[in-house]
Amino acid sequence: MGQEALRGTLIKQGTVIEKALKELGAQGQGLKQLTLSVDDQLTPEVRAALRHIIHLRNAAAHDADFSVDTQNRAKLEQNLALVTRYFAQPPRKMRASRKNSQPKKRRVSRLTLFFRLFFIGLVLVVGYLLFPGN
Repeated sequence: MGQEALRGTLIKQGTVIEKALKELGAQGQGLKQLTLSVDDQLTPEVRAALRHIIHLRNAAAHDADFSVDTQNRAKLEQNLALVTRYFAQPPRKMRASRKNSQPKKRRVSRLTLFFRLFFIGLVLVVGYLLFPGN
């Protein structure tokens, strides 16, 4: 495959990956922003593969003298295969983001609040009656 064919393949695969990332819930413009927005849902291997793909895809899209050596081409093919396999798997249960790992607060109904305050007041009155101060 020549350099121009590789350029076309990289750009096409970039759009396929962008679509898969959006289906995962990614937000943003461009492959890099989309990847960063779902970073916590990706495995370390997929993150590293995507970084390499993003780097080469940006070079293919923006550099007039784009070329890839044999070693980078082999690594690119491995990374594209890894990312393709990852997105072909059935969706996994999404884990909570570490940034928002605070527990959710439940609203207390007015009736529950009334009974809590009532029993607190009752305990105070009984305590006062049983143990009067000096």
